[in-house]
Amino acid sequence: MCSMSYSLVIQTERDKFLKDCLEEQVLPRSAPKHLHHPHKPFSNTAREYLKEARETLRNEENMIRSRLKKNYIPHGLVLKIKEEDRIHKAKLQMKLEHLCSNSRWKEVGRHELITNLSSLRLTKIQEEPLSLSLKFSTGINHKTTADYVEKNYNWRDSELVNGFKQGLKLCCSLASRKREPAIPRRYARALKELRDNNDILITTADKGGGIVILDKLDYVRKMEDLLSDPSTYTKQNIGKAKEEAEQFNKTARKILKRTEKGKKMLHLLEEDPKIPNELGLTKVK
Repeated sequence: MCSMSYSLVIQTERDKFLKDCLEEQVLPRSAPKHLHHPHKPFSNTAREYLKEARETLRNEENMIRSRLKKNYIPHGLVLKIKEEDRIHKAKLQMKLEHLCSNSRWKEVGRHELITNLSSLRLTKIQEEPLSLSLKFSTGINHKTTADYVEKNYNWRDSELVNGFKQGLKLCCSLASRKREPAIPRRYARALKELRDNNDILITTADKGGGIVILDKLDYVRKMEDLLSDPSTYTKQNIGKAKEEAEQFNKTARKILKRTEKGKKMLHLLEEDPKIPNELGLTKVK
Protein backbone atom coordinates (compact mmCIF):
# COMPACT_ATOMS: atom_id res chain seq x y z
CA MET A 1 0.00 0.00 0.00
CA CYS A 2 2.94 2.31 0.77
CA SER A 3 4.46 1.66 -2.64
CA MET A 4 1.10 2.26 -4.33
CA SER A 5 0.63 5.57 -2.52
CA TYR A 6 4.11 6.68 -3.43
CA SER A 7 3.57 5.60 -7.05
CA LEU A 8 0.43 7.72 -7.20
CA VAL A 9 2.37 10.77 -5.99
CA ILE A 10 5.09 10.17 -8.55
CA GLN A 11 2.61 9.71 -11.40
CA THR A 12 0.68 12.83 -10.43
CA GLU A 13 3.82 14.97 -10.34
CA ARG A 14 5.04 13.52 -13.64
CA ASP A 15 1.72 14.38 -15.23
CA LYS A 16 2.04 17.96 -13.98
CA PHE A 17 5.64 18.06 -15.23
CA LEU A 18 4.58 16.97 -18.72
CA LYS A 19 1.79 19.55 -18.67
CA ASP A 20 4.34 22.24 -17.86
CA CYS A 21 6.61 20.96 -20.64
CA LEU A 22 3.69 21.16 -23.05
CA GLU A 23 2.86 24.74 -22.08
CA GLU A 24 6.51 25.81 -22.05
CA GLN A 25 7.08 23.99 -25.37
CA VAL A 26 10.12 21.99 -24.29
CA LEU A 27 10.86 18.27 -24.46
CA PRO A 28 12.15 16.26 -21.48
CA ARG A 29 15.45 14.44 -21.86
CA SER A 30 13.64 11.09 -21.94
CA ALA A 31 11.88 12.03 -25.20
CA PRO A 32 13.11 10.33 -28.41
CA LYS A 33 15.69 12.36 -30.34
CA HIS A 34 13.73 12.26 -33.58
CA LEU A 35 11.11 14.53 -32.00
CA HIS A 36 13.57 17.44 -32.05
CA HIS A 37 12.74 19.24 -35.31
CA PRO A 38 15.80 20.65 -37.14
CA HIS A 39 14.05 23.91 -38.08
CA LYS A 40 11.36 24.37 -35.41
CA PRO A 41 11.85 24.97 -31.68
CA PHE A 42 8.79 22.81 -30.92
CA SER A 43 7.08 20.64 -33.52
CA ASN A 44 3.52 19.34 -33.66
CA THR A 45 4.92 15.80 -33.35
CA ALA A 46 6.52 16.74 -30.04
CA ARG A 47 3.23 18.25 -28.89
CA GLU A 48 1.33 15.05 -29.70
CA TYR A 49 3.98 12.95 -27.96
CA LEU A 50 3.55 14.88 -24.70
CA LYS A 51 -0.24 14.67 -24.93
CA GLU A 52 -0.12 10.88 -25.39
CA ALA A 53 2.34 10.54 -22.51
CA ARG A 54 0.01 12.53 -20.25
CA GLU A 55 -2.94 10.37 -21.26
CA THR A 56 -0.98 7.22 -20.36
CA LEU A 57 -0.03 8.65 -16.96
CA ARG A 58 -3.61 9.66 -16.19
CA ASN A 59 -4.85 6.15 -16.96
CA GLU A 60 -2.27 4.71 -14.58
CA GLU A 61 -3.25 7.25 -11.92
CA ASN A 62 -6.90 6.22 -12.15
CA MET A 63 -5.98 2.55 -11.74
CA ILE A 64 -3.92 3.26 -8.63
CA ARG A 65 -6.62 5.48 -7.14
CA SER A 66 -9.25 2.78 -7.64
CA ARG A 67 -7.11 0.36 -5.63
CA LEU A 68 -6.30 2.79 -2.85
CA LYS A 69 -9.97 3.62 -2.21
CA LYS A 70 -10.42 0.29 -0.52
CA ASN A 71 -7.45 0.73 1.85
CA TYR A 72 -6.84 2.93 4.86
CA ILE A 73 -3.64 5.00 4.84
CA PRO A 74 -2.11 5.71 8.29
CA HIS A 75 -1.44 9.32 9.25
CA GLY A 76 2.30 8.76 9.54
CA LEU A 77 2.41 7.36 6.03
CA VAL A 78 0.48 10.36 4.71
CA LEU A 79 3.08 12.74 6.18
CA LYS A 80 5.90 10.70 4.67
CA ILE A 81 4.23 10.73 1.26
CA LYS A 82 3.75 14.51 1.46
CA GLU A 83 7.44 14.99 2.22
CA GLU A 84 8.43 12.76 -0.70
CA ASP A 85 6.00 14.73 -2.87
CA ARG A 86 7.63 18.02 -1.90
CA ILE A 87 11.12 16.71 -2.70
CA HIS A 88 10.06 15.20 -6.01
CA LYS A 89 8.20 18.36 -6.99
CA ALA A 90 11.31 20.48 -6.34
CA LYS A 91 13.43 18.15 -8.52
CA LEU A 92 10.96 18.34 -11.39
CA GLN A 93 10.80 22.12 -11.12
CA MET A 94 14.59 22.31 -11.42
CA LYS A 95 14.44 20.04 -14.48
CA LEU A 96 11.81 22.26 -16.07
CA GLU A 97 13.85 25.42 -15.45
CA HIS A 98 16.91 23.74 -16.97
CA LEU A 99 14.94 22.69 -20.05
CA CYS A 100 13.53 26.21 -20.50
CA SER A 101 16.95 27.84 -20.11
CA ASN A 102 18.40 25.52 -22.78
CA SER A 103 15.39 25.58 -25.10
CA ARG A 104 15.89 26.16 -28.83
CA TRP A 105 13.45 29.06 -28.58
CA LYS A 106 16.42 31.25 -27.61
CA GLU A 107 17.88 30.78 -31.09
CA VAL A 108 14.74 31.73 -33.02
CA GLY A 109 14.62 35.51 -32.57
CA ARG A 110 16.92 38.36 -33.55
CA HIS A 111 18.05 40.27 -30.48
CA GLU A 112 19.64 43.01 -32.61
CA LEU A 113 16.11 44.15 -33.49
CA ILE A 114 15.56 45.40 -29.92
CA THR A 115 16.54 48.95 -28.96
CA ASN A 116 15.85 49.69 -25.32
CA LEU A 117 15.81 53.46 -24.68
CA SER A 118 13.78 53.19 -21.48
CA SER A 119 14.90 53.04 -17.87
CA LEU A 120 13.56 49.48 -17.62
CA ARG A 121 16.15 46.73 -17.69
CA LEU A 122 14.79 43.80 -19.67
CA THR A 123 15.25 40.25 -18.46
CA LYS A 124 16.28 37.45 -20.80
CA ILE A 125 12.74 36.04 -20.70
CA GLN A 126 11.40 39.45 -21.81
CA GLU A 127 14.00 39.91 -24.53
CA GLU A 128 13.42 36.52 -26.16
CA PRO A 129 9.75 37.02 -27.18
CA LEU A 130 10.44 40.63 -28.23
CA SER A 131 13.24 39.39 -30.51
CA LEU A 132 10.56 37.58 -32.53
CA SER A 133 9.44 41.09 -33.66
CA LEU A 134 6.04 42.73 -33.17
CA LYS A 135 4.68 41.10 -36.33
CA PHE A 136 5.01 37.61 -34.84
CA SER A 137 1.65 36.04 -34.09
CA THR A 138 1.50 34.76 -30.52
CA GLY A 139 -1.65 32.76 -31.20
CA ILE A 140 -3.34 34.50 -28.26
CA ASN A 141 -6.52 36.41 -29.10
CA HIS A 142 -7.27 39.44 -26.92
CA LYS A 143 -10.18 40.81 -28.96
CA THR A 144 -13.70 40.85 -27.57
CA THR A 145 -17.02 40.13 -29.26
CA ALA A 146 -17.74 43.87 -29.45
CA ASP A 147 -14.47 44.44 -31.33
CA TYR A 148 -15.44 41.99 -34.06
CA VAL A 149 -18.98 43.36 -34.35
CA GLU A 150 -17.77 46.95 -34.70
CA LYS A 151 -15.02 46.05 -37.17
CA ASN A 152 -17.23 44.01 -39.50
CA TYR A 153 -20.34 46.21 -39.46
CA ASN A 154 -21.11 48.05 -42.67
CA TRP A 155 -24.10 50.38 -42.72
CA ARG A 156 -24.64 49.80 -46.47
CA ASP A 157 -25.27 46.06 -46.01
CA SER A 158 -28.56 44.61 -44.88
CA GLU A 159 -29.04 43.31 -41.33
CA LEU A 160 -28.98 39.76 -42.68
CA VAL A 161 -25.60 40.25 -44.39
CA ASN A 162 -24.12 42.03 -41.38
CA GLY A 163 -25.37 39.31 -39.06
CA PHE A 164 -23.90 36.60 -41.26
CA LYS A 165 -20.47 38.28 -41.42
CA GLN A 166 -20.37 38.91 -37.69
CA GLY A 167 -21.48 35.36 -36.91
CA LEU A 168 -18.84 33.91 -39.23
CA LYS A 169 -16.12 36.05 -37.69
CA LEU A 170 -17.15 35.10 -34.15
CA CYS A 171 -17.18 31.40 -35.02
CA CYS A 172 -13.67 31.69 -36.43
CA SER A 173 -12.60 33.60 -33.34
CA LEU A 174 -13.98 30.97 -30.97
CA ALA A 175 -12.34 28.21 -32.99
CA SER A 176 -8.98 30.00 -32.86
CA ARG A 177 -9.16 30.26 -29.07
CA LYS A 178 -9.11 26.47 -28.83
CA ARG A 179 -5.76 26.34 -30.63
CA GLU A 180 -2.53 25.89 -28.75
CA PRO A 181 -0.59 29.15 -28.18
CA ALA A 182 2.19 29.72 -30.69
CA ILE A 183 4.70 30.70 -27.98
CA PRO A 184 5.73 29.15 -24.64
CA ARG A 185 3.89 30.04 -21.46
CA ARG A 186 6.88 31.94 -20.04
CA TYR A 187 6.93 34.18 -23.13
CA ALA A 188 3.22 34.91 -22.87
CA ARG A 189 3.63 35.89 -19.21
CA ALA A 190 6.63 38.10 -20.03
CA LEU A 191 4.73 39.90 -22.79
CA LYS A 192 1.76 40.42 -20.47
CA GLU A 193 4.05 41.97 -17.86
CA LEU A 194 5.44 44.38 -20.46
CA ARG A 195 1.97 45.19 -21.76
CA ASP A 196 0.70 45.94 -18.25
CA ASN A 197 3.66 48.20 -17.48
CA ASN A 198 2.25 51.71 -17.81
CA ASP A 199 5.70 53.34 -17.52
CA ILE A 200 6.98 52.12 -20.89
CA LEU A 201 5.87 52.14 -24.50
CA ILE A 202 6.82 49.48 -27.05
CA THR A 203 6.69 50.59 -30.68
CA THR A 204 8.34 49.93 -34.03
CA ALA A 205 11.42 51.68 -35.37
CA ASP A 206 11.26 53.95 -38.40
CA LYS A 207 12.81 51.24 -40.58
CA GLY A 208 14.09 47.68 -40.51
CA GLY A 209 11.19 46.25 -38.48
CA GLY A 210 13.01 46.90 -35.23
CA ILE A 211 11.45 47.21 -31.79
CA VAL A 212 11.99 50.30 -29.63
CA ILE A 213 11.17 50.51 -25.93
CA LEU A 214 10.68 54.03 -24.57
CA ASP A 215 9.72 55.66 -21.31
CA LYS A 216 6.11 56.71 -21.80
CA LEU A 217 6.59 60.15 -20.21
CA ASP A 218 9.45 60.97 -22.60
CA TYR A 219 7.42 59.76 -25.57
CA VAL A 220 4.38 61.85 -24.62
CA ARG A 221 6.52 64.95 -24.03
CA LYS A 222 8.25 64.63 -27.42
CA MET A 223 4.94 64.03 -29.21
CA GLU A 224 3.40 67.09 -27.55
CA ASP A 225 6.37 69.21 -28.66
CA LEU A 226 6.00 67.85 -32.19
CA LEU A 227 2.24 68.48 -32.39
CA SER A 228 2.57 71.97 -30.94
CA ASP A 229 4.38 73.16 -34.10
CA PRO A 230 1.76 75.40 -35.87
CA SER A 231 3.65 75.33 -39.15
CA THR A 232 3.04 71.57 -39.48
CA TYR A 233 -0.13 70.80 -37.50
CA THR A 234 -3.39 72.69 -37.03
CA LYS A 235 -5.87 71.91 -34.31
CA GLN A 236 -9.34 71.05 -35.65
CA ASN A 237 -12.74 70.76 -34.02
CA ILE A 238 -14.36 67.37 -33.43
CA GLY A 239 -16.33 66.27 -36.49
CA LYS A 240 -14.18 68.17 -38.98
CA ALA A 241 -13.06 64.97 -40.72
CA LYS A 242 -16.66 63.82 -41.15
CA GLU A 243 -17.71 67.19 -42.62
CA GLU A 244 -14.88 67.14 -45.14
CA ALA A 245 -15.68 63.50 -46.03
CA GLU A 246 -19.33 64.41 -46.69
CA GLN A 247 -18.29 67.31 -48.91
CA PHE A 248 -15.81 65.13 -50.79
CA ASN A 249 -18.33 62.31 -51.26
CA LYS A 250 -20.97 64.74 -52.50
CA THR A 251 -18.63 66.04 -55.19
CA ALA A 252 -17.31 62.55 -56.01
CA ARG A 253 -20.85 61.15 -56.48
CA LYS A 254 -21.70 63.83 -59.03
CA ILE A 255 -18.60 62.90 -61.02
CA LEU A 256 -19.02 59.12 -60.74
CA LYS A 257 -22.70 59.15 -61.71
CA ARG A 258 -21.87 60.59 -65.13
CA THR A 259 -20.63 57.24 -66.45
CA GLU A 260 -21.66 53.60 -66.07
CA LYS A 261 -18.18 52.67 -64.97
CA GLY A 262 -18.27 55.39 -62.33
CA LYS A 263 -21.61 54.18 -60.95
CA LYS A 264 -20.01 50.81 -60.21
CA MET A 265 -17.42 52.56 -58.04
CA LEU A 266 -19.86 54.42 -55.78
CA HIS A 267 -19.62 51.70 -53.11
CA LEU A 268 -15.92 52.51 -52.66
CA LEU A 269 -16.66 55.87 -51.06
CA GLU A 270 -16.02 55.92 -47.31
CA GLU A 271 -19.05 57.41 -45.55
CA ASP A 272 -17.64 57.61 -42.04
CA PRO A 273 -13.84 57.69 -42.24
CA LYS A 274 -11.78 57.03 -39.15
CA ILE A 275 -9.35 59.70 -38.04
CA PRO A 276 -5.78 58.38 -38.38
CA ASN A 277 -3.60 58.06 -35.31
CA GLU A 278 -0.32 59.92 -35.02
CA LEU A 279 2.54 57.51 -34.34
CA GLY A 280 6.00 58.75 -33.51
CA LEU A 281 8.57 56.31 -34.89
CA THR A 282 12.01 56.44 -33.34
CA LYS A 283 15.01 56.58 -35.64
CA VAL A 284 17.61 53.94 -34.90
CA LYS A 285 21.01 53.40 -36.43
